[in-house]
Amino acid sequence: MVSKTKKKGKTPIAKAKPTEEKHTKTAAKQETKAKTNNKTDKTMPWKITTGILAILLIAVIAMPGNENTNSNALDETAAKELAETFIQSSLLGPEVELDIDDIEENNGLYALNLTVTANGQAQKATSYLSLDGKMFFVQGMNIDEVKAQAKEVQEPVAAAPTEYPKADKPTLEVYTMSFCPYGMQANKLTAPVAEMLSSVANIEPHWVIYGTEYYAGQEETYCVGDFCSMHGKYEVEENVRQMCVWENNPDKYWDYTLYIAENCNKANLDTCWKDAADSVSVSVSTIETCATNEGLALLAAEKALNEKNGVGGSEHLRLNDMQLSMSDYRWSSEKLKTLICNSFNDAPEICGQTIDESETATAATTGSC
Repeated sequence: MVSKTKKKGKTPIAKAKPTEEKHTKTAAKQETKAKTNNKTDKTMPWKITTGILAILLIAVIAMPGNENTNSNALDETAAKELAETFIQSSLLGPEVELDIDDIEENNGLYALNLTVTANGQAQKATSYLSLDGKMFFVQGMNIDEVKAQAKEVQEPVAAAPTEYPKADKPTLEVYTMSFCPYGMQANKLTAPVAEMLSSVANIEPHWVIYGTEYYAGQEETYCVGDFCSMHGKYEVEENVRQMCVWENNPDKYWDYTLYIAENCNKANLDTCWKDAADSVSVSVSTIETCATNEGLALLAAEKALNEKNGVGGSEHLRLNDMQLSMSDYRWSSEKLKTLICNSFNDAPEICGQTIDESETATAATTGSC
């Protein structure tokens, strides 16, 4: 999506320059830092022995005592006493209180449920001791649980689409610039949806219009009157022609804009737009008359709508007056159709139809932004 930035003019301007936004939706999340004003060391017991425990998490400790095999396993009382002495003297020290709440045999080891208290704070943990009292494990891992967690990381569940407002007759607004590749792609995305749903939903094209404050000193290049576009005056003029097609021949609008996207550019636009009109049986003179007599009023209405809805660039889609998340529709006409159908209070039968996306998956576009 292309968003606003100011072109450098002869006079310094306070507002930011229209620029492009990154379109890889990888949402970069900021990390927050925890704050504390307490200077007293409230470190939890296991944190006190971080160095020792970090090693124990990846290794086993040889315990003193019985060197016989597990056929001569310690009973629970002896195992508890042995573990208590080892943990207290070798890991924690006298300033930390240790309680072994209970001990039980679990999968060929003694499971020790511990409570460790330091600085008035208690923390519970489960550690393990071999039956012969020879090996001590600070922490155990349930293999099935770890494998399941690893699988979740490797196969993340797709986030559910955003919930959008519902209406008896939903309205989709599609804001674009006529020569922005992202806008052209959005129009190609929307065209088959409009063809399917225009009788039951409002699907409206709109245009991204900037003010002259973004192009001070370069109005001749980028603006028509008080209205400007990122790629230049020629784009403002084509925006107006598209507005006029929508005003006078809305059923021909999407075909007209797709022809422009596929065939026209700055160099050939003076004649190419007329070819586009002829190709869809729209009167060239009707468009010219509309542009002359109504162009500035149409531009003013679009600019006001941009400001009302916080439109910053091309493309910008709104469903029932809420901006669509790009990840919910890019670049699938079927996805966009489904979003609209889900926004009906009572979806019509036509929503059960599927859009053939073989022609809409990619768009050949000209221009740059």
